[in-house]
Amino acid sequence: MQGLVLAILAYTIWGTFPLFFSYLSHVSPIEVTAHRIIWSLVATLTVGLLLKRGKHLWEALHNKTTLLWLGASAVFIAINWLVYIWAVGQHRVLEASLGYFIMPLVSLLMGRLLLKESLHPLQAIAGGLRFWQCFGNCGHLAACHGWA
Repeated sequence: MQGLVLAILAYTIWGTFPLFFSYLSHVSPIEVTAHRIIWSLVATLTVGLLLKRGKHLWEALHNKTTLLWLGASAVFIAINWLVYIWAVGQHRVLEASLGYFIMPLVSLLMGRLLLKESLHPLQAIAGGLRFWQCFGNCGHLAACHGWA
């Protein structure tokens, strides 16, 4: 039950982000992203230290391979945040949200095609449903904006 409550809380917070970012439309998306990076770092370090994970952090910072992967993922996450914040500032919330809706399908396909991962039958069904949902929503989005 605790997991369900935390999931609902997380999705509620995520769902209100566009409202928050729309109030910041007069601020540069780069500045908002920079603040997000800094405050996320502070929050993550605080939680990590409170949970006594400082040793693991220290080990990760001294492993060049881990540091390279962390750096690459940080760059991609920052680009993702920047594009999302920019899209909200441009009143393109629906399009930005569709990108997040499609991302699990992209991850599934990348895992299958690039990493040669095998899918459990339920994962294949879920992927098929997501594929169907994405194309249905893309058509609806196109019709709403007069693209089709």
